[in-house]
Amino acid sequence: MIMERMHMKRSRVDEWIEESTGISPLTRKALKAYQLDQINQLLQYAKAGSCLYSYLPERVTSLKEFENIRFTDEEMLTTKSEKMILVSQSDISRIITMETSGTTGKCKRLFYTSKDQELTVGFFTCGLSEFVSNGEITMICMPYEKEGSIGALVAKALTRLGAVCVYCGVGKTFKEMYQMMNENRVEHVVALPMHMLSLGRWIRANELSITLKSILVSADNCPYWLSQELGKSFNCEVFNHYGSRESGLGGAVECGAHDGMHVREKDLYIEIVDEKGNVLPNGQFGELVITTLHRQAMPLIRYRTKDYTRILSLKCACGGITLRLDKVVRKESIAMQAFDEALFSIKEVLDCKITKDKDGITIDIVTANEVSKTYLYHKLQKVNSFYFPNTKIDVHIIIDKERNILPCYLGKRCICAVK
Repeated sequence: MIMERMHMKRSRVDEWIEESTGISPLTRKALKAYQLDQINQLLQYAKAGSCLYSYLPERVTSLKEFENIRFTDEEMLTTKSEKMILVSQSDISRIITMETSGTTGKCKRLFYTSKDQELTVGFFTCGLSEFVSNGEITMICMPYEKEGSIGALVAKALTRLGAVCVYCGVGKTFKEMYQMMNENRVEHVVALPMHMLSLGRWIRANELSITLKSILVSADNCPYWLSQELGKSFNCEVFNHYGSRESGLGGAVECGAHDGMHVREKDLYIEIVDEKGNVLPNGQFGELVITTLHRQAMPLIRYRTKDYTRILSLKCACGGITLRLDKVVRKESIAMQAFDEALFSIKEVLDCKITKDKDGITIDIVTANEVSKTYLYHKLQKVNSFYFPNTKIDVHIIIDKERNILPCYLGKRCICAVK
């Protein structure tokens, strides 16, 4: 282990920040000074660009003083998003509208210029260069059809690295995904974590095999047990990436040490806060707060993400100095993650979908072979009684004999509310 650490290359995120900012050598002190300078430029930009930001100070003298500025939250993105735009409408190249996590049915909107998206492509190029080299074949299992979508931005980044892109998207069956990987001799995959888990189990159930060099998982939760199974299923390295629409889709990515995700600190300033909004020290779990340092169209200042994680305290084995995030979980997906962990501990389970209505919870489970319904109930009842006490569970088992199914979720996994 000591020899491995001695020869481990430094995080590409650190190298990218050093190259793009000119800070050399890159130290925590120098990076904090850079972020403070960028925050002050952001405060002036936002204050001059919209009356919504009239409350902002002209500048702050320290990052500690920055903690006194009030938070931005999801409610602002639903009710005041138009007032948060700091460029002309003609400069907007991408608008994302999405439902909020609440029950009001309101949608939040995010706006980006082409330069905002270029920042993301730059970070994606940096992150992917951790494991993709010129000429290597990479399959994109993300939405790619729309300009500015995550898959389209990943493709731009891969092209800059000289990689060969295989476009899969998210609407293929597991059989089709396997065939594309096999026929194109795919070496790397960018995908949602549970899609790859189900694909790996589908491959095993069909007594097939495939070996990859690496998988980058993003766009949904990827707990430790899931990363470990993916690595074993495909005999490869698994790199975790965290991003959100609010962060510009790119946020943090693992290096070869696989000990936390290095934060995109050139473009993002992050904090971890408790429920009352107090900033927590490194090592403590809380809510992730982000400030976008270079966003043109719609910068976010101290935005409460509702994503829960911590900043890892110990220095990374790669020698990098950038802050690293632990695994990230969305508040409303904690119960879903618990159900997944219980269900997927049964190796015959390929996939599942969970819905909730006034009568209870329905769980549709796709299996490769027969599984005892009693055993499944026993596994699920422990989770259900904790998160949804006194709620009835109805389990449907679908034995996939043809082994030619679509993933149960094409995007983020969640407990679907049925009215």
